[in-house]
Amino acid sequence: QLLTMQYPDFEQWEELTEENWDTTLEVNLTTPLLISYGLRNSIENGGVIINIASTDGLKGALASIPYSVS
Repeated sequence: QLLTMQYPDFEQWEELTEENWDTTLEVNLTTPLLISYGLRNSIENGGVIINIASTDGLKGALASIPYSVS
């Protein structure tokens, strides 16, 4: 089963809001954490959870700061 999270809202630095920051981090960081935590007792021996990140995490962009840091 594959689960992907993505919430890029490409606002410029001057337009960044705390609401967008919070929403983006909730979708991209908190949700995968809670799903992984919820599945911790359901994974068989040797099973894994793979979280895949964007390359924006390697080189951020001013047009998507919350997305880049998450």
